[in-house]
Amino acid sequence: MSTDRLAAMELFVRVVDAGSFSAAATQLGVGQPAVSKTVAQLEERILCAGGALKRRRRLLRRAQDLRA
Repeated sequence: MSTDRLAAMELFVRVVDAGSFSAAATQLGVGQPAVSKTVAQLEERILCAGGALKRRRRLLRRAQDLRA
């Protein structure tokens, strides 16, 4: 597995733990658009075409949680 993919997975976990892209970006000291783009690329490459996270204004949920 490449280092960039591993870093993207770690970022994905940070977003889920933080509860939002903005909170994760603040914790990491990077911009929110960069976090969102990295997660979107990861979702496209290895997770699922529909996205693993459902993005809503001020709300972040894992797609799996919404199906339950």
